[in-house]
Amino acid sequence: DRPAEPPLPGSRFVQQKSIARFVFFLIVSFCAVPCATAAGLYAGSAPVASQSDEDRAVALRAAFSQVIVKLSGNNAVLSRPDVVRAVSKADR
Repeated sequence: DRPAEPPLPGSRFVQQKSIARFVFFLIVSFCAVPCATAAGLYAGSAPVASQSDEDRAVALRAAFSQVIVKLSGNNAVLSRPDVVRAVSKADR
């Protein structure tokens, strides 16, 4: 038995491998765009009047509320009782 010979350049194996790499590149390229834009969904900002625990907690609840609205796409979600409880515990 002779060992199998490597495929010649231009053979079906090489072509399939090239196509697979190209398809992989396309998939990765299209997935990178939504991932980059989704990163801002989980960030909120709020001014802090001082470094006191209470002022920081107020700012944290405001920033958390921003994130919830961004993710839900609806300001009315902040009036739901379960969301009100979650926002009130944001500093814990």
